[in-house]
Amino acid sequence: CNTVVLGGNTMCGLLNSAELKCWGDNQGYALGMGIAQNESIGDEPFEMGDYLISIEMPTGKTIINLWVSTHVVVLFDDHTMTFWGDFSSWPTGSLGKEINPTGSLKQHMGDALHIIHPEIECRPVQVMLNRYSTIVLFDNGDVVGLGIN
Repeated sequence: CNTVVLGGNTMCGLLNSAELKCWGDNQGYALGMGIAQNESIGDEPFEMGDYLISIEMPTGKTIINLWVSTHVVVLFDDHTMTFWGDFSSWPTGSLGKEINPTGSLKQHMGDALHIIHPEIECRPVQVMLNRYSTIVLFDNGDVVGLGIN
């Protein structure tokens, strides 16, 4: 693994091959595998190592950083972002679209993921999140917050 990130009871590993693999609790559909919310991955035989499936990312996107809670936020090398998991507490339309728990179905992932293009002339450099909110810090010092304050 190149990077391992822990959030609550969910972990994700970014492999040297640029594959993303997640395991643990699927609370909020944070695993992005299209499995039931009350299921876990990694607590039974044949679920880890080579058996652990990769999370499908949009075509042509390379992950450079990620953050995990009951939702996952990913930063790509072109400084766009995506997310999946439980956004039920986010205000409707806060990112210009209805936000539902993406990742609850396998077809929500890959090219179906919503890509966030920052509308300001700057790049996201850090993301902080917890169960109910996400804060994005940009390289010009601007901060954007979503969720319950």
